[in-house]
Amino acid sequence: MGRWMVLLLVAAALGGCSGASTGASDTTAGADVCACTADASVADTTSGADLLASDDSSTADGGLEDAALGDRSPGDGDLTPVDDAHSDVTSADDEQPDLAPGDDVQGVDPLAALSDEFDDAATVTQWKRLYQVEGWPHDQLEGFDIDASRAGWLMMMPYSSTWYQDYRGVLMFKRLSGNFVVTTSLEVRNRAGNGAPAASYSLGGIFVRAPRDEIHQPSDWTAGNPQSEQLAGENYMFLSLGSANQPGVYQTEVKRTRNSDSQLEIGPGQGSAQIRVARIGSYFIMLIRYPGGAWQIHRRYSHTLMPPTLQVGLTTYTDWDSVQRVYPGNPYGHNTSPLPLDDQTTPDLVARFDYVRFRTPAVPAELVSLDLTNQTAVPDSVLLAFLGFD
Repeated sequence: MGRWMVLLLVAAALGGCSGASTGASDTTAGADVCACTADASVADTTSGADLLASDDSSTADGGLEDAALGDRSPGDGDLTPVDDAHSDVTSADDEQPDLAPGDDVQGVDPLAALSDEFDDAATVTQWKRLYQVEGWPHDQLEGFDIDASRAGWLMMMPYSSTWYQDYRGVLMFKRLSGNFVVTTSLEVRNRAGNGAPAASYSLGGIFVRAPRDEIHQPSDWTAGNPQSEQLAGENYMFLSLGSANQPGVYQTEVKRTRNSDSQLEIGPGQGSAQIRVARIGSYFIMLIRYPGGAWQIHRRYSHTLMPPTLQVGLTTYTDWDSVQRVYPGNPYGHNTSPLPLDDQTTPDLVARFDYVRFRTPAVPAELVSLDLTNQTAVPDSVLLAFLGFD
């Protein structure tokens, strides 16, 4: 992290850079410190389907009406990290410059300042934990550390818990407004450390959620209403790696939840990968790169209920079978339960993250008003041209 800060100061002294931004290489610990912002927001209202999965998709979820993201002009709030409304955890903003919407300091993307290489345990104070922010009584992580159990990595080991419909799980996050790209490199194993998790739906990855600022304590919680056209319940997207419906086999899971109605897609996976989620207006593009390979567009979605400001970070969850055995049809019981849920649970996931890097996407002007879920109008190669950076 110290080397990264030196690079940032040098970039500032030289007056920034010109041209397109370039990310850090796979083996470099530093985040992108010479990114020029050329963000052209994609129109929020489209006529296309809400979801069109890429070629490796097994199912598709569609049929939701497109709607405006909000009263925002291109560039409004696109670059501003936002403090949480009622957190008892120190905000990342407390450690970063006070940047107004659209600010660009000496050519350095302000979102890059929120990145974390996990080589300093003290950066834990720059992240928020959802259970603390919303006042839930128990931490669903049995193990959690930065730069301790493995140097330069974040480790999460969850109790039996899940994210599905109104069931709430683990989330470590920062609040971001507008368009963004978030990338991590992760490794997932069973608790023995010798293979894929043996418990169903045991995965970790990137999580993007609409804040529920009305929740300060469990009694404030209400179940979702999938029939509503307003925010009413859980609204999130995630891309994760681990074991899903085939315990002991590496898989990917992507889930879109709209007012607590969860639709998931499962595909083949590996034990380690780089994964990336890009938000462009109401569109969410999921990318994955396995060791030795190139970036691939994994899924494309539209989620028109997502507000301008989101909680963006990392999640882990495990042992769906135990959750359903102890709390069938009872998400509130799960969300408030002491941990472990009982003495027969079988959690089996350890997820490690090498870094989290944030940046602002430079969206090509010709994509404005196009439906980014339409593979004919917007081929994978077009998205990879500005989202497939190293």
